[in-house]
Order: sequence, then C-alpha cells, then structure tokens
Amino acid sequence: MLVVSANAEVGKRYLNARFVYGITIPAGFGPIREADNGDGGHSISKLGHADLAVWGSNIMEGSFQDEAATRRTDDERDGWRIVYSRNAPDFAVLSGTRGERIVYQRAIPACPEQVAFFRLEYDASAKQAMDPVIRGLTKSFKRVQGCDR
Repeated sequence: MLVVSANAEVGKRYLNARFVYGITIPAGFGPIREADNGDGGHSISKLGHADLAVWGSNIMEGSFQDEAATRRTDDERDGWRIVYSRNAPDFAVLSGTRGERIVYQRAIPACPEQVAFFRLEYDASAKQAMDPVIRGLTKSFKRVQGCDR
C-alpha cells in the first residue's frame, strides 16, 4: 500500500494511493494540498504566478485516448486556444493559451480503466522560468506499482 504524501516537502515525491501515480513537487512550489476525495491535489508557486494540479480519474466510457480527447474538448469549450497536442496510447499532452495564461497538461494511463493528470497553469510572463519546471514534472510523472486489479 502506498502512503499519500500530501504534505511532502518541495522537491519530494507526491504519491497518490487511490490512482497509483507519483510526481515530484517542483522547487518554488508549496506542498500538494490533498483533495478530500483522495484523487489528487493542488499546489501554488510561492510567487503566486503558477498553479499545479494533479489528479486521477476513472475512465467512464471509451479508452485512455478518448478520455484525453474529451479533456481537450472541454478546455477548448472553456476558451483555451490549444496550440499543441499529442494523444498516444501511453501519454497525452496539450498546451495552450487563454489571455495572458498558459496551460500545459499531461495524462498517463494509471491502473486499468484509470487515468492520471498533471496540469500547470501559469502567467505568460513566467514562460521561460516554467519550461524547466515542465520538463521536470514530465520526467517525474509516473504510474507507480500497486494496482490491485
């Protein structure tokens, strides 16, 4: 059984037992504040210009790729202009803008019939500083062992 590290220190791993994924909290961000339902959590950069969300979800209909495509459609409906996306069997990614904000979102298959996401939204003025943060998040975002199904 995994331990949920909801109060992990910056640079430490956040592990989610419910959806069996992990990610390293970037330097300059506070700890992940776990949601009451245990699906993930949220962290804000110490400078307040970036918001990191991590969560898992059950796939209700279709496949992992269908779930990722639905999320993209939802973002476009919410006014995000998606400038890059890729939807592969083992990951999905999108990036876009809305006003002076940028979004980068990545999804990976978790346990069977589940998906895990991280989403970083930040001020366009912080783009240069966020590029290495995104690389680190992407590298550290993984499904971890523990699927009981």
